[in-house]
Amino acid sequence: MLMTISSIGLATQVGANTIIYHIKVPPSEWKQMYKESKSDKAKEVDINFAPFAVAQQKADAGALYQVNAQQVGFTVYEHKNFGLAVSITQNAIDDNLYENDIFKMSAAAKSSIQVCEDIQGAIMFNNGHDAANLMYDGYPLFAPQRATLNGGITGNTAANLIGLNEAGLETSIIGIYNFLNDAGQPMTLRSRKLITSSQGNMMNAERLLNSRSRTETSNNEISAIYERKDVPDGYFPYRYLVDPNQWFMLSDILEGNRYFLRKSLEVRQLTDPSSFITTLGYVIRFSFGCSDWRNQYGSN
Repeated sequence: MLMTISSIGLATQVGANTIIYHIKVPPSEWKQMYKESKSDKAKEVDINFAPFAVAQQKADAGALYQVNAQQVGFTVYEHKNFGLAVSITQNAIDDNLYENDIFKMSAAAKSSIQVCEDIQGAIMFNNGHDAANLMYDGYPLFAPQRATLNGGITGNTAANLIGLNEAGLETSIIGIYNFLNDAGQPMTLRSRKLITSSQGNMMNAERLLNSRSRTETSNNEISAIYERKDVPDGYFPYRYLVDPNQWFMLSDILEGNRYFLRKSLEVRQLTDPSSFITTLGYVIRFSFGCSDWRNQYGSN
């Protein structure tokens, strides 16, 4: 974008009070779903190994049960550059009577970068059922059935559509608790936080998680979800989810959804010696991904 005298309009005129960019950016929303790490390489690779098989009884003077380490997949994080540039002519700089407000332009640029990160962070969830976007185990992010090495079946979404209601929440909570690892063994994970679309479900999430009594029923019964504190971190309305009915429950797994920051936001300024056009460039380098689909149980 090139800022000239004509494009900045009244900023060159006496009498204007201030420059307004209409920005009020909340904290980065992607941080609700992803664990942040720093990277010093062009790409990061998380390698998934299956846990060892269950130990066996050892007979007196007998040999120990021999187990093997087995790689089951890997996830590659290729860092990409994102940024924008703003250019301004020398005349526009000279004639801008409100140059003390120009720092707001930098704030607007940083806001743009932050929104970009949130949009990139949502892509994985918006494409969570897409067979073209596979996890390390060869299934999409959300799949009702995933095979384990011992022939067991696990999954992180229901085969049929489940809405954001009491039954749906209970399905996700129980589903997370019954997740199997790649060797087919129970993991005993717990549900942690509910993520909803900001378009339709956040009010329903408030009622479901913070009501002591069951909702949508005349029965005088307690809410088991509330009393058991099954969702200790509450809920978060993620405004970048495309489907207004989408929701998913996060688990307390340690290595799941990941954000790698390769290079923090950098600002560079360059003035062309021929045209005297000054350019401000803003660039950041990062990647999003998922090293373990067990970080969430989603609606179908």
